[in-house]
Amino acid sequence: MQLYSVVVAGSATTFATVLALTGRAWMLPLALALVYLTIKSYRIYRDQVAEDQRRHDEMMRLHREAVEALEAARQSEQRYARAARHDDLTALPNRRLFSELLQRSMARAARAAEPRYAVLFIDLDGFKLVNDSLGHLVGDQFLIAISSRLLAQLRPSDVLSRLGGDEFAVLIEDLMDPDEVGAVTERLQRSLRDPIRLQGRELYASASIGVVLGGPHYETVDDLLRDADIAMYRAKAAGRGGYQIFDPHMHASAVERLTLETELRHAVERHHFTIVYQPIVELPSSEICGLEAFVRWTRPDGRVIGPADFIPVAEETGLIVPLTYSVLGDACGQVAAWQRMFGQPLGISVNISSRLFARPDFLDEVERAIDVSGLLPGTLRLEITETTLLDTSDIVHQNFERLRRMQVSVYLDDFGTGYSSLSSLQRYPVDALKLDRSFVAKMGSPDHGCAIGNAIVKLAQELGMGLIAEGVETLAHAEQLLALGCPHAQGHLFSEPRTTEATESLLARAFERVPSNVRLS
Repeated sequence: MQLYSVVVAGSATTFATVLALTGRAWMLPLALALVYLTIKSYRIYRDQVAEDQRRHDEMMRLHREAVEALEAARQSEQRYARAARHDDLTALPNRRLFSELLQRSMARAARAAEPRYAVLFIDLDGFKLVNDSLGHLVGDQFLIAISSRLLAQLRPSDVLSRLGGDEFAVLIEDLMDPDEVGAVTERLQRSLRDPIRLQGRELYASASIGVVLGGPHYETVDDLLRDADIAMYRAKAAGRGGYQIFDPHMHASAVERLTLETELRHAVERHHFTIVYQPIVELPSSEICGLEAFVRWTRPDGRVIGPADFIPVAEETGLIVPLTYSVLGDACGQVAAWQRMFGQPLGISVNISSRLFARPDFLDEVERAIDVSGLLPGTLRLEITETTLLDTSDIVHQNFERLRRMQVSVYLDDFGTGYSSLSSLQRYPVDALKLDRSFVAKMGSPDHGCAIGNAIVKLAQELGMGLIAEGVETLAHAEQLLALGCPHAQGHLFSEPRTTEATESLLARAFERVPSNVRLS
């Protein structure tokens, strides 16, 4: 464009010069006007070209920005889509993606002659303890390490997913032999046996695994994962670090348990429970010195259910808390009435779960039950299991000390069948041991159980603790316990657990000194 302007301007100047030399000066103004117009035209043209270039540059800039925005949106959408289908901690497929992949496997298997896939539902044992003791940061690192170990044991075609929390799932396709699943499961569990080192600590992991072999009877992913979950819980109930393959009986059992849990919740809300009492007697007189309270549940169909069938469900669901408080209050109130009625310092024993014993508000409820009922001081005994002694938390220590100040005794139930040690007995102020019925049943036999029972009797004597033998069924049992120096016993030899009315009649006869040999009935 500069060359163009020079040429035009030069041409106009030359034209004006020629006119002047040839004597045609009258055309000079015309020549100058032509030069002026040419320069002006050039300037307009120049400005137009500049504006066009500016617009072109602006359009190119906007185009680049639009392309960049579209690319950023595409990448963001990809990241969002991946985040929506992958676990943000382990980068494994999440439940959503796993369900989609499993749905495809089920569809392919439906078209095949034989379904060849399996699902493993994995739940880490005791992961909550890692989180609670070392914090969630270490817990997250622990989960990442676990996922790496599991993934290393699988084929590239297998899918490992983190479903959430400490739950993982594995989809195994192209199974040639169902026995392969057992081999894979055992390999996964072996991979967790070596310690995981985090922040200078050695952490150990184990997993309970439920296995479902795919079949045409599965129509939805939810049904299959439900059964895998059921099998996993069955494995966990059988002991940590094991696995179970699902069978239809497990589903029926799970449905029954769910029904039981629902009915149990209603029963707790509506107080559909009764208390029965079994006497605790002194040896050798067989005189009643106390009672143990047992809870019974009458279902809507009239069937009476014993504690062994519903207490585990109550423990798992947390219903054990309101249930125990209700039993404690009712038992204290009833025995306090009998204490006043018969003028006897009857003791009352109530079973307390380890879960309840560790609650900060537990002893407030105990104190309230004593105050409301008017129970004589020193006559309430709380029976705990050896599991409670394994808890070394401050709240458990404080509860033991406060119970002593409240004159409430603590009995260790089913002693010899749990996990406590002699150091546990020395750590906590336990007042008496209850010799488990399994040892009493072997009294008089050459079995090792008999020797253990004898040793427990002597242990209680050496430690200066009280001792009550449970499950005394025969006169031979009572005589051997008496020979060993066991001071107290309970069992069907003396009386089975009785309703409130039957217990009151029994107490009336007993405290009127009605003659009786061994059986107080």
